[in-house]
Amino acid sequence: MDRALLTTGRVIAVAVMAVSVLALFAWVQHIAAPPFGDIAWYAHALPALLGNEPLYDPATLGPHPMVAPEYWNQAPSLAPFTLTLVVSPWIWIVACLGSMVAGFILVWPRVGTAATLTAVALLLLWEPIRAALWSANVNAMVFGLLAVTLRFPRVAGWSLGLAAALKLVPILGVAWLIGKRDWRGAAIAVGVLAAFTLAVVVVEGPAVLSDFVVQRLNEFDPHASGQISLHAFGLPTWVGYAAAAVLSVLAVRFASFSLAVMAMLVSVPFPHNHYWTWLLVPALGIWVPWLMDRVRLPSVLTPDRSTAS
Repeated sequence: MDRALLTTGRVIAVAVMAVSVLALFAWVQHIAAPPFGDIAWYAHALPALLGNEPLYDPATLGPHPMVAPEYWNQAPSLAPFTLTLVVSPWIWIVACLGSMVAGFILVWPRVGTAATLTAVALLLLWEPIRAALWSANVNAMVFGLLAVTLRFPRVAGWSLGLAAALKLVPILGVAWLIGKRDWRGAAIAVGVLAAFTLAVVVVEGPAVLSDFVVQRLNEFDPHASGQISLHAFGLPTWVGYAAAAVLSVLAVRFASFSLAVMAMLVSVPFPHNHYWTWLLVPALGIWVPWLMDRVRLPSVLTPDRSTAS
């Protein structure tokens, strides 16, 4: 019975994988956005770092829409990483792809071959993953760093600090470290973010910090209705910030990595779909194993006996 179930499961998994590959091929044929298109966006930091131009365009410090901006609107701490584009854009591309693959390897639950193939096929069809990989968005790197943070507590401060330097809001993960009484890790995370920010302040001057805040406060996304966020549902921006504060407090109280990641996500007023890849880190690394420990699963979903040691 179990052998027949395993065989059926593997046949279904292969079929799902085949359909997934065909669907991805069709998607690539019809998508309008060029591959690795976000690299051009990140390259807007280079004239400021390598020349005399300001990092934040003065024209963007007033109210303006965020529509494929031809300007830099990221946190100052991300700017130093864009210097890799001067050497080769492929460094950035490989970092995105490698971070995503490594992240999945680190948090993937122990399930059978059929379940793994089926899940991989379905995840490849999930828009946030496709968007992160296709556009070479920095959120792919953040995904990998969050996976390292969860799996390797001894370097959690360093990986979380790098994630925060790349995308700022992962600094809310410090709430989880504080909840665990990992004061050293929390200090390292804050210190890494501060170091990258200070490096840009030294080059651009202290005004770069206020320019970033002013620009972000004056920025609005005309396509917010197509996103998933509290702000997209019509609530004021401050509601998202308040929800992030509450979740951060709860993350400290319960030493919860999951609540810390949720705080990161709700704090973003205009989260593009690739932000939601972050949620897969606690989902695959914590929630699925927790469920597997408490629910009797069919043998097709459990690790193959033939490969178990």
